Amino acid sequence: MVDFRKKLGSSSARQPLDPFDIYDRLDRESDKGPLRPAQEAVLRHWHTARRGGKDAIVKLHTGQGKTLIGLLILQSKLNEKQGPALYLCPDNFLVDQTARQARQFGFEVSTAAGSDDLPPVFLESKSILIASVQKLFNGLTKFGLHGKSQHVGALVVDDVHACIDAIRAACTIRLKSESQAYADLRALFDSGLDSQGQGTYADLLNGAYDALLPVPYWDWIDHSPEVAKVLSRNAASSDIKFAWPLIKDMLVDCDCLVSGTGLEIFPRLPPLSAFGSYHKAAHRVFMSATVSDDSFLIKGMGLSDKTIQSPLTFYGEKWSGEKMVLIPSLLSETLDRSALVERFAKPLRGRKYGVVALVPSFKGAADWKGYGAVLADKATIDSEVTRLRNKEWDTTLVAANRYDGIDLPDNSCRILILDSRPRGESFFDRHQEKCLADTDVIAAKTARTIEQGMGRSVRGEKDYSVILLIGPDLVNAVRSQEARTFLSSQTQKQVEIGLTIADFAKEDIQKGEKPIHSLFGLINQCLNRDDGWKDYYVGHMNAIADPNALPKSLEIFALELKAEQAAREGRYEDAAKLSQNLADTRTRQVTRRKAGTCRKARVTSTARARSNQKNFRRLLTGRIPSCSGPERAPARWYR
Repeated sequence: MVDFRKKLGSSSARQPLDPFDIYDRLDRESDKGPLRPAQEAVLRHWHTARRGGKDAIVKLHTGQGKTLIGLLILQSKLNEKQGPALYLCPDNFLVDQTARQARQFGFEVSTAAGSDDLPPVFLESKSILIASVQKLFNGLTKFGLHGKSQHVGALVVDDVHACIDAIRAACTIRLKSESQAYADLRALFDSGLDSQGQGTYADLLNGAYDALLPVPYWDWIDHSPEVAKVLSRNAASSDIKFAWPLIKDMLVDCDCLVSGTGLEIFPRLPPLSAFGSYHKAAHRVFMSATVSDDSFLIKGMGLSDKTIQSPLTFYGEKWSGEKMVLIPSLLSETLDRSALVERFAKPLRGRKYGVVALVPSFKGAADWKGYGAVLADKATIDSEVTRLRNKEWDTTLVAANRYDGIDLPDNSCRILILDSRPRGESFFDRHQEKCLADTDVIAAKTARTIEQGMGRSVRGEKDYSVILLIGPDLVNAVRSQEARTFLSSQTQKQVEIGLTIADFAKEDIQKGEKPIHSLFGLINQCLNRDDGWKDYYVGHMNAIADPNALPKSLEIFALELKAEQAAREGRYEDAAKLSQNLADTRTRQVTRRKAGTCRKARVTSTARARSNQKNFRRLLTGRIPSCSGPERAPARWYR
């Protein structure tokens, strides 16, 4: 075999570092054209100014090619001899999709699923490994923990906000109420749980799902040795074994929530330093959509506020794709949620496009399923999405609490229905939403989830979809002017267009047109590519103002992270001071009493480290319990 590299000489055989040179040399399929302007802008900025730094965020509209950008960056780092390169996806479905796309472009990639060992070609830096985030982030990871972690030179985290939830889940112990470990742990905290609300505690004992109580921080710290013994005794259980290696030596830095159906134990901050492949990687790139509030990455991924403030983005395009956002109930009271569910859930033979509904929970999907829609679960979601891509569109697909991680481009979904306001299903999410209901944190999180859901059906610059918003709580969330400030400028404008054309449609209804005919008339103008609608949409979207300012919660999350880290390191005095500073500069009202308004909570630190540790637990924003109901705090917390 002729070694052509030797014939060329060492200088010519050197592998390129410039992403543009790399792309030119790829043996990509014939339909893969030149790089898009957004890709060129981001890659040029990264290569000339950011490739030497540790962290960078790539923030682009859906469909602008973030995947290819990430692959080119990793290949550049491989060519630079920086060590193994890793591309992380939120789930296995996206692993397969990304690997298929990478091979079409000509990249050498490998995959590893389930219990598979890490491929030798990855360890030898001969190919990019594409894996799920769960493959790296779990207590039994093949990448190893702490000092035994596999070295990774560069990694990309795709759809990073979805990955945050996956990492939190990987660090959480979830026990079902039927287990002996649940009974043993609940018995340790019966008195502390009962003191917070006798009625809720009685419901909890009777197995109620909605009965959710936090273990008081002082009880948790005092009983942490007994908790460790219970969990260690049951460490082989599938509910414990994946998270136990991560949190067994940091139980005092964890919280515990108990329900009638189970309990959850989770760290306040994910132990990211345990995952050396992530924590010590020389270069990390995080893929984020423009609709997302990236301040969540400070605590979720351990990023600095400076990284959040300087993303790699493309300023030449303010919006991408076409979304006709409609709120049917604004046209007529007869077009309420129940009427729309009945209308769109029934199978329709010969339908020429896919219809998909996103609901907050499986319980909320019961009526959809009753009318004939297919409800996908974790085991069937991949096959159901494949069904839509294979043009099997007669049956409506319903997905519960899946606002990210599924792509439904073009005809696979031309009508997307967001049914009711998104709500978390984990105990952590449910408790946070209750205690921080009226805060910017929850408002921003809700807006991000809504936008992620709306982005499932428009996956490219030329893609289009009708998006129906139903359910009074969701409608109120997007109609509120204050709540809309947490949406991206692109989505704000799309909602404003939807509100305006609803007024146009009401004029026709007042002239005698049936509300359902008016609704479908609007839908068909989008789906049948009416020129007037397209011109109207483009004209208004081009008038979008400058992108939103920095997230309001950026400073708050940065201070919270510093305080949490100080507490984890045993510097409780510093943690208390940082938290007090946060409380003083960003004063928040705790949840209103049923019969009045709570006084502002303040901290009282003492010289004893143990007392400071306990005080710190209640100081952090979002850690102050409500003043009524199950989370009522002792009177000494208020003055």
